[in-house]
Amino acid sequence: MLSPLPRKTLPAIAKLNGLKDGESLDHFLGDAVWDVAQVRAIRLPLIRQE
Repeated sequence: MLSPLPRKTLPAIAKLNGLKDGESLDHFLGDAVWDVAQVRAIRLPLIRQE
């Protein structure tokens, strides 16, 4: 969410983080098990910190 990228596309985010392409990032995001409460608990303090 917070990055110097003007457009937050998976290929651009992957490249910024040293990945070859966005496919592995797409699989990670799509296949991972997410607990909404835990994601929010981590995300909100990081946003407030910035």
